Amino acid sequence: TRSGRSSSAPPAAAGPPALPPSYTAPPYAARPYVSPQATAAEAADLAFMREEEKLARDVYRFLYERWNLTAFDRIADSEATHFASVGALLTRYGIADPARADSPGVYTDERFTVMYAELTAKGAASLKDAAAAALLAGVLGFFFLALRTEIAPGGLDVSARWGLWLA
Repeated sequence: TRSGRSSSAPPAAAGPPALPPSYTAPPYAARPYVSPQATAAEAADLAFMREEEKLARDVYRFLYERWNLTAFDRIADSEATHFASVGALLTRYGIADPARADSPGVYTDERFTVMYAELTAKGAASLKDAAAAALLAGVLGFFFLALRTEIAPGGLDVSARWGLWLA
């Protein structure tokens, strides 16, 4: 060849490296089977999670607009990621999206509409109250996730998502 190298092809790759003997797969990776359909309870949980993530995102966005604190903006972005992840699961399992009309403070479940009104009213009053409202908006999801993981770990890959959020 012109470059002076031999014309023989380089040796074929040997494949991915072997995992060390001490490797342990995380618990959420141990589920090789994913149910093709959601049960009624799983569908209800996902719909609830979608609106809960929307509530948290909407409240943090409101607080950022009111107080212009970067922390509220960053947390709102994180909640938007969670919101999108749950939306992807709803699509994957053919579950109706309760947050299809994505307007701040508008929810299918009236309880979320009431919580949004209460949390934004509280958060608008003072920066101290904004911190309290933010805490409440964030904690709701964690309590729900912890409760559902304890009660019904489920067969969908939803369990993996719950486990990742709780880690």
